[in-house]
Amino acid sequence: MTHPMPISGATRVYGIIADPIVQVRTPQALNEIFVEHGMDAVMVPFHVSAKNLDAFFTGVRAVKSIAGLVVTTPHKVAASRLCDTLGDAGHNVGAVNVIRRQSDGSLHGTTFDGAGFVEGLKGRGHSITGKHVFQMGAGGAGRATAFAIMDEHPASLTLCNRTYDKASELASSLQEKYRDVKISCTDSNVPIQNMDLVLNATGVGMGQDAPSPIEVSNLAEHTLVADVIASPELTTMLMRAQENGLSVHSGIHMLRAQLALIVDYFSSAT
Repeated sequence: MTHPMPISGATRVYGIIADPIVQVRTPQALNEIFVEHGMDAVMVPFHVSAKNLDAFFTGVRAVKSIAGLVVTTPHKVAASRLCDTLGDAGHNVGAVNVIRRQSDGSLHGTTFDGAGFVEGLKGRGHSITGKHVFQMGAGGAGRATAFAIMDEHPASLTLCNRTYDKASELASSLQEKYRDVKISCTDSNVPIQNMDLVLNATGVGMGQDAPSPIEVSNLAEHTLVADVIASPELTTMLMRAQENGLSVHSGIHMLRAQLALIVDYFSSAT
């Protein structure tokens, strides 16, 4: 571990909010980057429940030392409504995973979940272009990855969500923008044997011995099985996929790909 920078009265404080919070890896990773770049900044975790989110944001607005936030499960959609302005990705997705305080005190949010996932895939030599993709999840992370996946021109995208209407609404939003790609919904993950990429974009599977959100035993041997969860690095779903001889892609690659984007975003406050 790199020796931490001393904290002073001028130190800029960044927070990460989640519920639960113990699984997050962003503080460790960003604090390493802050030290490496000689930045007088620190990131700390804030365990905030959904019922207290509004009160938390009221507090954030009152504390000038807080320069920004990283937002994760389950607050991404709700946090977008508490921002004063949104970037293009945040607006399209209707969710944010990063917020910065502008010089006028306003809060500007956007999301790098989608960009981080796609860049993480590319960094490992995987392409989405022309591929058939199945995604479980239509929440904050799922909306972000879906829009980013569509920007890569897949052959098709099939969405599945615990609440079918939520997947259907996301599919309609995507189809309005991407008219040349087949987008469909399903209320089960049975018809996915011939998919090229199978993605879990939910929080299901977080923690040791957690259940697998997708049945991976009958997938084709060429299928890449991916997860947005970074901790554990190998979720139950990914371990089962490996046991069946499939290639896997951990959420840790998505997290790492986002770090440079987040640092640049925090550094560009106006």
